[in-house]
Amino acid sequence: MQFSDFSAVINLLETQGNVQVVSSPRIVTLNNQKAIFKVGQEAYFLTNASTTSFGAGIEQTTSQNSSLEPFFSGIALDVTPQISEVGDIILHIHPILSEVKEDLKIINGQEFPLANSATRESDTIARVRNGEVIVISGLMQTRATGDKAGAPGLSEVPLLGSALEQKQRETVKTELVILLRALVDEGNAMEQFLDESVDRVGKIRRSIDPYYRGSRE
Repeated sequence: MQFSDFSAVINLLETQGNVQVVSSPRIVTLNNQKAIFKVGQEAYFLTNASTTSFGAGIEQTTSQNSSLEPFFSGIALDVTPQISEVGDIILHIHPILSEVKEDLKIINGQEFPLANSATRESDTIARVRNGEVIVISGLMQTRATGDKAGAPGLSEVPLLGSALEQKQRETVKTELVILLRALVDEGNAMEQFLDESVDRVGKIRRSIDPYYRGSRE
């Protein structure tokens, strides 16, 4: 199916489940030049640790060396456009979805914060006409959570406690869908982008402040 706006795709996705917009950026680049978009956060984790001892006996001195490196957790997307002679746009699209959690490990009797990273990524080459919407999906994740409850005191009784417990387990499946519309700036495309951004900001301001009227100057 051919789409020229995001609302039609979002309405179609809403028929399959709950849809939430994570981010809606606009990026500008030149022909054959890579553009990078990232939304998330970086945290520092221990990647290297060493202990060095000097001397002997009571004169012994111990020094510890450690290295911290940043780990990005969130969504990163890089795209490289190439405009053909007939005006079509060839896009090299590389989305990465990473999730980094702290994993505490005990090394030589000491506790260190290490990184536990999970990454989902894809690499796509698409050829579209000016203004068409590209839909990239397949970055799925299944997460299971569990909980249990029981009567105070009785839950610790062997056999009887487990029989009176109530257990609940929930499985949630999520999928990251990327909608990308490529537009060639033919003189007024950037002006239209700015007007659309001003209108969106104005709608948000008016929803917060009913007395806000806005200005396009």
